[in-house]
Amino acid sequence: MVYSYVRDLVERMTGHRPEPDDDGDLPIPYEGAHFYIRITGDDPIVQVFAIAVSDVETTPELLVELNQINADIHFGRAFHLAGQVLIEHEIWGNDINPSSPIIRVLASL
Repeated sequence: MVYSYVRDLVERMTGHRPEPDDDGDLPIPYEGAHFYIRITGDDPIVQVFAIAVSDVETTPELLVELNQINADIHFGRAFHLAGQVLIEHEIWGNDINPSSPIIRVLASL
């Protein structure tokens, strides 16, 4: 139910209905960049994320930088997973509505 609602909201706010990719994520292109929306769990969580860098190895320097980013940002996180650095924000699915911060960002696209 949350998945359909988020998909409808994205379409209403951006004018484009996102089609799920092979992972079930909703890809959202924006000015040459891409971010994704993923809905997970029984008590759904809506994740909005972007791949900042691909094909990067974990190093102590990378982890220090990611830790600094996480110390400086609010309501999000940056992390290394499977050779990628991702930037992500989450919100409870039940809290999604047209005035949610995530949806307001989509409306500005």
